[in-house]
Amino acid sequence: DIRGQFTDLLRIFDVAGRPPTTKYLFLGNYNGRKPENFKQIETVLLLFILKIKYPDSIHLLRGNYECGSISRIYGFYDEVKRRFSVKLWKKIVMCFDCIPIAAIVNEKIFCCHGGLSPDLRTFDDIRAISRPTDVPEHGLLCDLLWNDPSSTLGYASDYRLGYEFGPDVLTRFLEKHNLDFMCRGHQVESNDRVVPHVIFMYVIIRFVFRFF
Repeated sequence: DIRGQFTDLLRIFDVAGRPPTTKYLFLGNYNGRKPENFKQIETVLLLFILKIKYPDSIHLLRGNYECGSISRIYGFYDEVKRRFSVKLWKKIVMCFDCIPIAAIVNEKIFCCHGGLSPDLRTFDDIRAISRPTDVPEHGLLCDLLWNDPSSTLGYASDYRLGYEFGPDVLTRFLEKHNLDFMCRGHQVESNDRVVPHVIFMYVIIRFVFRFF
């Protein structure tokens, strides 16, 4: 998650290297919530520009915030409208609707913003999702962007959208597809919570410091 934190994005490039020298896979949520973010537009447009300029070095996955309705709730719409125009916001949302949903790294790491879904049987199910598309309130696309891991076995309804999925669900999925682990965003995890075979990527420095 970047959540519109432009300075944090630049810091990542300074520390880890800039494209095309360093390759990146971002897991979504490029815009964020007010009042934490002040340069959401710069964050989103810089990533889009880098994707166009270095298509083999910058890879973007869709997060649950890359959605017209969510971006209106949490401040991205207001920022774009105030600084530019509603027309620009609509154009950006059209781009959100086209962003890929999941990726596999080195044939061993499954990456998405949210989590697993009871509707995900094979990777062809993901390939079959037609884009551009808005994010529905239920179904495979919603689950891949919203679902979270849980210590409870099986699937359980989440308090927001989608489900929580248990360690048994994850183990079966990894074994079936010969994967080692999954990498996801969507949540800040404290150091005392370890979810086997799951790597959480959340890089908003100010948000993480406040969480701990």
